[in-house]
Amino acid sequence: MSCPNKTKRAILIFFYLLKLSRVQKELKQLQSLKPHGIRVTLPSDSLQIWQAVVPGPNESLYKGGQFKVQVYLPYPSDLSI
Repeated sequence: MSCPNKTKRAILIFFYLLKLSRVQKELKQLQSLKPHGIRVTLPSDSLQIWQAVVPGPNESLYKGGQFKVQVYLPYPSDLSI
C-alpha cells in the first residue's frame, strides 16, 4: 500500500523541519561556544550558507592567520514530490 503524494510530501516536510531545527540549534551552539576560536556566521537570512573564520593553529606556520570557509547545506531534493 503506497501513500498518496500529498502524504509523502507532508512526511518529507515534517522531517525537513526536524532537520532545520537541528541545524538552527547547532548553529547557535557553534556561535556561542566558538570551538578552537572558530567564528560562524550566516551571510544572509538563509540557513543554507554558513561562513566560518578559522584561526591558524598556534603551533604551526599558520599561526596568526585567519582562514575563511563557506559551507553550503543543500535543501533535500525530495521535497519536490
